[in-house]
Amino acid sequence: MRLPLFVTLSFLLVSSASAAEWIHGCRIAPKSICPHAELSKAEMIGADLSGANLLGADLSNASAEKGIFADANLFGAKLKGANLRDAKFSGASLFGADLSEANLTGADLKNAKLKRADFTNADLTRANLSGSDVSGASFSGATLCETVMADGTVSNSGCKVKVEEKTKVEDKPRAAGCEAKPGASCAKANLSGADLKGAVMRGADFSGADLRGAVLCKTIMPDGTLNNSGCPVQSQANEP
Repeated sequence: MRLPLFVTLSFLLVSSASAAEWIHGCRIAPKSICPHAELSKAEMIGADLSGANLLGADLSNASAEKGIFADANLFGAKLKGANLRDAKFSGASLFGADLSEANLTGADLKNAKLKRADFTNADLTRANLSGSDVSGASFSGATLCETVMADGTVSNSGCKVKVEEKTKVEDKPRAAGCEAKPGASCAKANLSGADLKGAVMRGADFSGADLRGAVLCKTIMPDGTLNNSGCPVQSQANEP
């Protein structure tokens, strides 16, 4: 018996949706039980695995941007090289997890269990680790820029442009870790004392930025002009 066309189409759509929720036997949904799941290189952008059991799972090089892993069990999980930009790990257990070379830009790691986790060469720009347990964790070579550390302090040690360190989150100036480059958005940034020698900032937005004491030498300003005010006298004399 031939089924009506709309019934056939409905079945196909439901089947496709159901198939999309599973990756190598692991259901991509909150509170899933997927210990030691094979999810390396998986496409999981925006996936919700909050409260899931991913003990020892392999998510290396996975694409999980904006993924939700809040309160998940990722004990000993492998997330090396994974794209975890803006992902949420608040309250998650990442004890001994391998997050080396992972992109954790803007990630929420508040109150996470990060004991003995490996963040070697990971990008933690604008990540929030406040209240987390980082005892024994490795941050060797990690990029820390506008990063809220476990004790609530803000680290700018890995910013490409040196900026003034602030002690608490509420004191952090807007766009504090901006990169001085063409078209950059650095409005109200604190760049006092920054070394901007040779920087090209044509078309960048520095409105309200604090440039007091900044070193300007062979620096292309937002309006395209050359600024040699911080160069030795000889360099200023050679200004075109």
